[in-house]
Amino acid sequence: MDIDDILREVDPTFHAVPREKRDLQDLTRAWVAERSAPELLPWPSSGLFERINDRIKRQIERVEEMTGDMDPKTNFALIVIQTELERYKYLVRSYLRARIAKIDRHTLHYLSTDALRARLSDMELAYATRHQALLHNHYLSSFLSSFPPALQNLNDTAGGLTMIDTPDLDSAVFIRLLKDTLVEGRGVDADGLTSFEENDIIILRWSDAKPLVESGSAELPVLETSLPIFIMADTYTDIVLITGANQGVGFFTAEKLATEHSNYHVILAGRRQEALDEAVAKLNAAGLKNVESLVLDVTSDESIEAAAKAVEAKHGRLDCLINNAGISNNAGQSDPRQLWLDIYNTNVVGVEYVTRAFIPLLKKAKGAKRIVNVTSELGGMHSKADKNAFAHKVDYAPYSITKSALNMLTLHYVQRFEDDASWKINLTCPGFCATNLNHYQGFDDPKLGAVNSCRLATLGMDGETGTWTNRHGPMKW
Repeated sequence: MDIDDILREVDPTFHAVPREKRDLQDLTRAWVAERSAPELLPWPSSGLFERINDRIKRQIERVEEMTGDMDPKTNFALIVIQTELERYKYLVRSYLRARIAKIDRHTLHYLSTDALRARLSDMELAYATRHQALLHNHYLSSFLSSFPPALQNLNDTAGGLTMIDTPDLDSAVFIRLLKDTLVEGRGVDADGLTSFEENDIIILRWSDAKPLVESGSAELPVLETSLPIFIMADTYTDIVLITGANQGVGFFTAEKLATEHSNYHVILAGRRQEALDEAVAKLNAAGLKNVESLVLDVTSDESIEAAAKAVEAKHGRLDCLINNAGISNNAGQSDPRQLWLDIYNTNVVGVEYVTRAFIPLLKKAKGAKRIVNVTSELGGMHSKADKNAFAHKVDYAPYSITKSALNMLTLHYVQRFEDDASWKINLTCPGFCATNLNHYQGFDDPKLGAVNSCRLATLGMDGETGTWTNRHGPMKW
């Protein structure tokens, strides 16, 4: 049994009216929004308050009619009606007080333009006008009269500076998303663009939240502690994509970036969705939620194109591309010529086509545009020519030569963008790490192989470009 059932028993003529229920919901939303927003919101133009006031009057009359009736059922219904009445009255009072407080604080601001005046009801406009007139007369009689006439206006804009105090539109607010939305928020160091789902609650500046609220994509919510809250202020300032990230150095690069840079959103790309899901689940279990998976086969033009479109649709840009995917052999290939072609296709052509596909998104980065290509000491000409070098004795031509080609390809990209200092295009050598690439024969921990990749992936506008380094320093070409 609800309130409507109780009221029907007492008054058979009473029927639930959907409009009244909607009005209460609208009043509650307006109250929450007004108390949450740092500036005055437009006065409801749908006749909401006229209907609410009429309902309050009718409820008061009903209470007066029922008062004095000693029937227990009537008395209980009276309590219910009075409770509902007090709820309406509280919401109305609190809503109006919130608006009056904003008008008192920034009266001149809300009277300064027709658009701002339109936010006020007729009574609020009359109140604000009288309030400002009284305040100005008080100041005038107190001290303004002693100033030159040109300095007696409270809305002085001399020198290009306004004396009108305005609301802080960068104040933080909570919003609840009413549909899946790509949200852009401004952080301290950079801006962030992040995809959120319906019913997610996030906190960001009102100036960023306002367009979402006005478009109907979000509302200022009554917070429930059981709901997850996402902070946009410094979240996801950088979108990073790592190929071959479901295992080895690529995975530990993703883990290190996501752990040490919570404002980075890391996309783990690879060929197999199942392997990617396992990698993301492992990171999620470690408390890292700023990661996602993306199927991307670097040997497939269709897969590359689809991946670029997916990143563009969800994030709108890319700040860093780490070309980590690579192979050293193909166990299923018995034809020696095809083996060479397979390795070259992955390690060189794949990097070229992935990079080419994501250049348009990298151009949209709001800070440094970073490309990190993962190469190997085996690709160095100097190391191969030096009889005392480790790489000199390693006789694995297909892999080594593809890495030499990758080094040259990287320098071509460096040359193409050398006139734009925002591009940071570099090579990194992870070292001889124990990974699936070398059947776990390496003597370095793959976590160490991620160190320099992460350093280059987080370079700022003053960072290096056109270099080849490992975690210890420069490499010899």
